[in-house]
Amino acid sequence: MTAYSPPVSALLTYGSCLEQAKKIRDPEHERILETLIAAKPGETDLADLSQIKRSLKPEKWPDYLQELGITSADIPELIRMMTDDDLNWADSDSSEVWAPVHAWRCLGFLRAEAAIAPLISLLDDDDDDNDWVMEEVPWVLGLIGESAIAPIALHLANRGALEWGRISSVSALEYTALLHSDLQAICIEKLASQLADYVHNPESLNGFLVSSLVELKAVSKASLMSRAFASERVDDTVRGNWPHMQIEMGLATKADFTPKELAYRDFEWVYDPKPNRKLREPTDRQTMRSIEQSQRKPSSERSPQGFGSKNTEGKGKKKKPKKKKR
Repeated sequence: MTAYSPPVSALLTYGSCLEQAKKIRDPEHERILETLIAAKPGETDLADLSQIKRSLKPEKWPDYLQELGITSADIPELIRMMTDDDLNWADSDSSEVWAPVHAWRCLGFLRAEAAIAPLISLLDDDDDDNDWVMEEVPWVLGLIGESAIAPIALHLANRGALEWGRISSVSALEYTALLHSDLQAICIEKLASQLADYVHNPESLNGFLVSSLVELKAVSKASLMSRAFASERVDDTVRGNWPHMQIEMGLATKADFTPKELAYRDFEWVYDPKPNRKLREPTDRQTMRSIEQSQRKPSSERSPQGFGSKNTEGKGKKKKPKKKKR
């Protein structure tokens, strides 16, 4: 195994991220999560859903820089640790297997521009499905901020990139906007620019683009979203159909639509823990999406309704842990 120097070497024994998370549990966060999971079809409070998604990541990470004395001088070694195959494929019960996660978190806190390309490359590693990469690397890129926006947008536009990697780039732009309010406008433009190519985008990618635009309250892009839904090129299992998007953005109310227009196709709860696997906590974006999907009612109606549509009718991986810590 490659040697590392202090203070970066301390990350080799820092331990499990799951155990670290248990030390800073938020009772209100847990209450909202339990409420979402227990909600019956049609009873999901989207305000709770949005609140819990926004409360997920960086603020719950340890303060590595203060605690360990890690500085910008350590960025090259942190990048080497983050991409170290020996660590990424270490035994799932070891402390070392978590070191790359700790390393990329440090790079985010340091706003390390040199780490942008290596971070984005992690999103296209298809050797193994890696939840930790897909969940955390977008937050890390978001922490880095403005200098990461253009490379993220280029990756998002790359039709040859892995679909889930491109979806993670959507998340990265959303999180950048959430973490840096002064960058929200440019992030919205990058997301909208990609959605404008909805005819060529995969339907799931369009679904996530719409979801992020709605999360960022990008009302100015409502006409574009309406056209994308009208083309039937948006996977509405990601967040919902066009009527629901209008309601979320404050462009309409439930009273503006019929029950049929508001109905969803039926989805089952997909978070299915296996007792013989080490699982991430059920508090990430994927699980929130699963919760939301579980609330939908059956419907074969897919045509958009309301604002901007023609059917208004008078209405206003971490590859790392291989089998490791997932």
